[in-house]
Parts: sequence; C-alpha cells; structure tokens
Amino acid sequence: MGDLAQSVGSLVALVTQGDLRAPPSRRAYVCPKTRQDETCDGRLHYSVIDDGDSRPCPLDRYRAVRAELADALELAGYSKGRNPLADPVHQVLLAKWSESNQGGLKTDYPGPGEALHRAHELASMGLGSGYHLLMHGNKGTGKTRIGLALLFWALWDGKRACRVSWADLVKVANGQSSFDGEAQKAAEMTIDRWRKQALILFDDLGTRDERENERAFATLGSFLDNYSGQIVATTNLRGATGGDAFIRAQDRLMATREIKGARLKAVAVAFDGPSQRRV
Repeated sequence: MGDLAQSVGSLVALVTQGDLRAPPSRRAYVCPKTRQDETCDGRLHYSVIDDGDSRPCPLDRYRAVRAELADALELAGYSKGRNPLADPVHQVLLAKWSESNQGGLKTDYPGPGEALHRAHELASMGLGSGYHLLMHGNKGTGKTRIGLALLFWALWDGKRACRVSWADLVKVANGQSSFDGEAQKAAEMTIDRWRKQALILFDDLGTRDERENERAFATLGSFLDNYSGQIVATTNLRGATGGDAFIRAQDRLMATREIKGARLKAVAVAFDGPSQRRV
C-alpha cells in the first residue's frame, strides 16, 4: 500500500512540475476539483495511474456559463478579468453583500440581509433540493446579484443549472403560439432543456406591457406545473403591476414544493432600498 501511495505521489509530482512525459493540455490546467491522482485539460479529468481512465470535469458547465453570462456578471460586480476558478463567482458576489466588507454594498434596508440568509440556507440544503425563492422590489437593489450567486454556486457544486432571462421566456412563449412549425419545435426543445435543470434562475421577470406579460407568464405557469426542480426568480413587479397573468404565475411559484416527503414552502423576499448600480 505504501509503495502504491509513493508511486501516485511521484506521478503527481512529475505532472505538476511540468515533466515532458505529460501531454501539454493535461499539464497546464489548474482545476480545484481535481483529485490527487488526476490532471485536468479543462474538459476531462485524467487519471495519472490509468492513462485510459477519465471523467468529465465537474466545472466544465460552470466555465461555459461564466463565459456566456460575462456581461451580466460584470454588471453584478464580477469583472471579466477575474479567474472563475481562483475566484469562484458565488463567493465574490455574496462577499459584496457582507456587512463586514469595507466598501461593500449596503445591507441596512429590507431585502439583502434576509436574501443572504436564504442563499446560505439553500446551499446547506443542497441547491436544487430546496424551496423556491422569489426576490422582488426596486431596480438595482441587488436581486440579480444574489440570483446569479445561487446559479453559479449550483454550477460549482456540479448541478445542472441555467439562467432564463425575460427575453428568453418571451421568445419561447412566442414560439409556442407561432404558426411556424420550426418555431414551435424550437420552443418545445428549449422547454425540455429547462425541465432537465436542477435549478433555474428566472431573471428580471415582467414588463409594463400586459399583453406580453400575458403570453410569457402563461408559459411560465404551464412550465411550473410540470417542473420538479428549484426556482430562483427576480422581478421588479409587485402584485397587480404585472397584470392577472403575473399574479397567476406568482401563485404557482409560491406553491409548496414536496421533496422526498418534505413540504417546502416558497419564500418571497422584498428589496425596498436604493439602487446599488453605482457600486
């Protein structure tokens, strides 16, 4: 057993020191999810004991979504120049809300403090396995920041998760009602992909256009009736401001969720403070 451990240690040392016998693509990539006997090329983890043995990198999807949402993340306070492996997205975004963080965002108004508590509570429950969370309130108060933090925390933990913007939801709703067969097919394929996610961030839901709201929220309500994963949602709308369709969709979102025999009541958090977008 001691000889095997010594052999593994030697192989790992050769790889990490840049030995020429290790393929360059497996030598240069530093991944925090690699085990002691593995190397990573950004897509796969390779065993240094059995050269033919590999597994998908748990952070492959995390990196892809970080690149996809680079603009949204920059607005939320995570710059494009950051290394998402050295500086995990969720840690950076949530740290900006820390009351002990000098120069951080204000938490002395209703919303952020409770949302921070809920974020950590949901992570402890296992993201994808907790209650639905709705954050609503004024623009620029940090709802999307915390929503993105939860999305990337789920991805960091290897869960299937995605962000659905209002534009994405409207596109699917329009596709479903279209007379174009290809548009209908594309909409249904998108919904099928959403159903496979453990967690979905529905971000910035709703407009002041009641007709657009009617179509999109009808699609959201129907989706929620057939979705078993976890929803995190943000919106600037409140009550009747989104019309009847918004109220119906909100009722479905706030319904009790059953997970492994446990009944989990959805939580709504209101953000009532000033805009933080200058930070």
